[in-house]
Amino acid sequence: MAAIMHRGPILMLSWGSKTIVLTRRARLLSKPTGACLTRVASSRPTSRTASGDGGGYTVNYTIPVATRDAWTAWSQNVTLVTGARYLQLYMTGFAKNIKSTRVEVADVTVTLDSAGTPTVVIGAEQTTYRLQGTLTNVTTGDAIEIDFGMDLGQSLEINTDTEEVTLLADGSPQYQALTIVGGSRKSMMRLQPGANTLKYEESGLVDVDVDVEFERRFRV
Repeated sequence: MAAIMHRGPILMLSWGSKTIVLTRRARLLSKPTGACLTRVASSRPTSRTASGDGGGYTVNYTIPVATRDAWTAWSQNVTLVTGARYLQLYMTGFAKNIKSTRVEVADVTVTLDSAGTPTVVIGAEQTTYRLQGTLTNVTTGDAIEIDFGMDLGQSLEINTDTEEVTLLADGSPQYQALTIVGGSRKSMMRLQPGANTLKYEESGLVDVDVDVEFERRFRV
């Protein structure tokens, strides 16, 4: 909305493409309303739009001359010419020093051009799952954090020997899903000789399968 009082011969109004502000760029405007007070018969306000480069104007509407010394309301729908960037409320004629002519714009309604307005389409709900958990070897204290978006029923393989993380559904590498707790170290997750206790933790966990494979090694 804009409320403007004009006392001079020319008033240029322009609106930004997103919000109505007093700037020098505009794209779409419709239905300006207001009132006109005329005390000099030779003065006549008109609204007109400019071409894209501002080099030429097209008159859209001429506001009727008001009754002398009385405010006369006016309202008009304006469809801008293709490529128009500026809207101008222009006063023809002039007022004498002892006289005055006033034009007021009280309300402006901006309507976007549907042909040039971007639309947003929301797709169907996807059965995805955000895997966010911590796997800890309680025996050694080593831990890794996992943060990865995947479909339900898919598997993420973490090879702590080769330090590779793979989404088995398509074989894609996903190392960015892994964070080594405590900073980098020589071995991602060590196994001590004998029994090791592994613990998986996840907030709001309903069901997850953790399969562990290891290669037996002998020290001579």
